[in-house]
Amino acid sequence: MKTAYRTATPWPSRLGSALLALVVAGWVLAEEDLRSSDPTGLSSYTSANLIPRYSAIVIGINSYRVTGEEGWDPLTTAEQDAQAVAAELESHYGFSVTRLIGSSATRQGIMGALDQLSLLTERDAVLVYYAGHGYYDKDLGEGFWIPYDAKSSIEGRPAREDWIWNSVLTRILGGSKARHVLVVADSCYGGSLFRSPPERAGKNADNTWYVRALCHPSRYLITSGDYEPVQDTGARHSVFAQLFLNFLRHHDGGIFAASEIGMALRKRVGEITGQMVRMGPLAVPTHAGGEFIFVAKNRSTADLAKALDQLLANPVPMPDDQEPAAIGSEKPDLMETAMYAALLGRRGATNSARRMIEQIGDADEGADLRDSLNAYLSPARRVSSYQQVFEIMNRLKTTLNSRTNSPPFDAAIPRPRIIALMDAPVPQGGTEAEAQGDLLSVCLLSELTQQGGVRIVEREILENVLQELEISSTGLGDPETRLQLQRLIPAGGLLYPRVLGTAGDRLASVRLVDTETAEVLWAETQTFNGRTNVLETSRHWSEALLRRLAEIRPLKAKAALKGEQLTAPLGAAHQILPSMSFWVVDEADKDLPSRELSEKNYGLARLIRPDAGGSTFSVAWKHYSPTQTYWLVECPMQNKTP
Repeated sequence: MKTAYRTATPWPSRLGSALLALVVAGWVLAEEDLRSSDPTGLSSYTSANLIPRYSAIVIGINSYRVTGEEGWDPLTTAEQDAQAVAAELESHYGFSVTRLIGSSATRQGIMGALDQLSLLTERDAVLVYYAGHGYYDKDLGEGFWIPYDAKSSIEGRPAREDWIWNSVLTRILGGSKARHVLVVADSCYGGSLFRSPPERAGKNADNTWYVRALCHPSRYLITSGDYEPVQDTGARHSVFAQLFLNFLRHHDGGIFAASEIGMALRKRVGEITGQMVRMGPLAVPTHAGGEFIFVAKNRSTADLAKALDQLLANPVPMPDDQEPAAIGSEKPDLMETAMYAALLGRRGATNSARRMIEQIGDADEGADLRDSLNAYLSPARRVSSYQQVFEIMNRLKTTLNSRTNSPPFDAAIPRPRIIALMDAPVPQGGTEAEAQGDLLSVCLLSELTQQGGVRIVEREILENVLQELEISSTGLGDPETRLQLQRLIPAGGLLYPRVLGTAGDRLASVRLVDTETAEVLWAETQTFNGRTNVLETSRHWSEALLRRLAEIRPLKAKAALKGEQLTAPLGAAHQILPSMSFWVVDEADKDLPSRELSEKNYGLARLIRPDAGGSTFSVAWKHYSPTQTYWLVECPMQNKTP
């Protein structure tokens, strides 16, 4: 019988790669400093709050939405494993379980569930169980969980933008205020989550040990393998899952620690499969020497309460090896906090991102960055962006379909410019470069929205609109999708911001690419480091981009005289703002280059009253004739009078 593995086959290097490491530096400590003046760390606990509220997020994926060369091979037991673990946690241990099985385990679904960890408190203990494909990128030194809707590759490169980065997982886990977080990962390359040595299980564990472990926060991990693929075979469950279930079902004492189950799994899984089960704490400051303790729901906790009372009556200082980790305990600087807030926010962990944003101070740049990030994370913004783009695209689609035998649009009615903000691949630099690129994207989105003249929309939102309107069922990586989009919005484009480099000074770049031909219409580069003012860079790039668009694809519309004012079908759909300028020209000159129009025009127009049917413009006339047919053509010098 063929042995299946919880990895992917299209990329041979995956099977031979070592496990990826999670970047965990720069964590922000919880508001309450873990290094309390209480030497035992027990004074805030009583018999009433000693046992935490237990919950779990259980994820299992057998068959992925995308198969074939750009997809993932199906797994055999992952969904059965997850369902059985969820049932056991509910029935024997009283967990409240969120299930993400099969098609519900999308990237958005998984990130949304994990993001709820940021809302938990010190009263909570949460277990995250993942069974599915894993991937390790040896060039980035980064590992990934693969959600149901992810591709394995796009146009010959790894589809990292579809995956869930280990570094993102670690930041969510480390940033939660939950007392205990345990991750159990039955996937290939699961050991890549580690950045610290494995921790020994407590020897001769007794009630006193369990109480101390319960009271001190923990972030703990058990994986079915190290830097290696793992088997996906067994009778009904994988070997790892079956032994994990056996331990949950048949442990006699009704109470045990994560390290105890980890040690048992290490021995038996190794004997049967040769896999190296790993266990230990995540190297984040919110791990403070405790452990995740399982307590059967029918087990009395009176003996634990008695042990707590004895410890409080006879305090013993916390051992040195249980002090909170010093790694990353210093507060990160402004740029780092903003970068990783953008990283989390763009991947759907909005609550976790908001917690990081709270750390940003009120200095001028900090306040502006905080405003840009908060605006980006606003649920109303995403809903509004989707609705507005949907209405525009639906109107354009209807008009196009109704004119199959004639030019699809009246040339006097301009189509808006819609630019998709893309997730550029990161060939080098890892998580930090990705976070810097995300912050640039957020700031560019903010600046372009404020300056007007173009509707900027994130790739994911635009793809959802295209699918909802049945324009395309595939993403913007598909040439056919780009062709359909080009038919609707010939003045649109794809915007790719990214940061390259492995350390020190990096190179930030941005490219505007033609939707259909992939021709680069505009590009800028700049050295990027911790001293770079990302807001100024984004503002400069936004102004340069809009000038370029006005030169090569200006907004233009036939205008009607209303006294000495003009009305034209330019408005909210086109993101027209009062700061924008338009040359007033005659019909014969409307297609001339901007350098000629700067001399050959009748005056300069600015918006004074927007309206969906026809906005009103004031005009500084150079020549005025009430019988002339006028056109408005966008002036490329944004916010300036030419």
